[in-house]
Amino acid sequence: MGTWSTSILGNDNSSDVNDHFMNQYYDGTPLEKIKQSVASKFGLDEAKPAIGEAMNYWLGYAWALCEVNFLTKEVSLIVQEIITSGADLKEWKDLGASEDSLADREVVTKEFLEKVLLQSKKSPRKDVIEKRKKKKKEKEYYSVLKAGQIFKFPMHLDLKTYMEAMKTEDFQCAEWGYGRVLLNEHYQQTNKEIENNPNYSKLFKNGIWVELYRETSKWNEEIPDSFTVLIPSISVSGARFDVVGYKKVEVEKIVFRETIANFNELFIGELRIKFPRTNEVDDVAIYPGSMASVSFDKMVLANSGRESEIEVNPNYHKLENMDFRVHPFRDKILKSANIDPNYNYYELSLQYGIDLKRLYLDAR
Repeated sequence: MGTWSTSILGNDNSSDVNDHFMNQYYDGTPLEKIKQSVASKFGLDEAKPAIGEAMNYWLGYAWALCEVNFLTKEVSLIVQEIITSGADLKEWKDLGASEDSLADREVVTKEFLEKVLLQSKKSPRKDVIEKRKKKKKEKEYYSVLKAGQIFKFPMHLDLKTYMEAMKTEDFQCAEWGYGRVLLNEHYQQTNKEIENNPNYSKLFKNGIWVELYRETSKWNEEIPDSFTVLIPSISVSGARFDVVGYKKVEVEKIVFRETIANFNELFIGELRIKFPRTNEVDDVAIYPGSMASVSFDKMVLANSGRESEIEVNPNYHKLENMDFRVHPFRDKILKSANIDPNYNYYELSLQYGIDLKRLYLDAR
């Protein structure tokens, strides 16, 4: 298993299944045919126990089914067994995951289990064609968000409440948080030259990148006049944004989160750069991966001195556990990869043959 992050789609297996499913789904392939394709390609058999790497295949498959409201009872039970039995955590432990990573993974899987249980109470839809069109239209709506759009998100919501709230167009809450879309890769294609570049990371392909702000506002307050960046650009999965403003993005000045994988690979934005492995980074657990928008409020609270307002472990959402750029070994590791710690990302990406501006040529 190629481990990237503790999120459900934060590894190769679960991400591959999810991508395989969703790509066919939005191409208009019938759901039953997609299910057969997934089962064939990834060897999923509901009659066999989910063990080893197959567990992540099932979790990625369940994530996709939840996204299109087609979760079956059989898949729901398989996911419940994987999580409640502790098999998933045991697999992580056997692979050498740190205690912090295990704690993070436990929080993530419990949140996903809650999502699965909520979804399993609904009947899989029968009017597939009609709902498919509605869902596809909704997906396109969120995908055409433009770089520079400022959005708001609800604070202090648990996953279940958040999911229910998103069904309501005019949902109101006591406090709002804010962020801005930096770029949107959904309908923008990379060329083969970039795809084959060994320093290009496909991990964030077709994602939406955002930054989160420190400022929040109460329900009866105006939107703040200015914002302070609290969380630098992160890739987002499952995002729903309520656009409230606009501020032009200066492409050359985008600052990306830094993460580490496999103890010798540095991820910065789209870049994937190898560096000489050292014992110093063996205990560093800052994995690349997309963030869920349901955690935006926790990220803001954890990094603005409001940790006491978070019910789960606030350390999971703190910048030092999300971004390598605040780590004490950061400068030394970057220098070992021949990277100036004070680099400009746009200029750095050009050195590796990846031009960030290409993503803005067809921006909507």
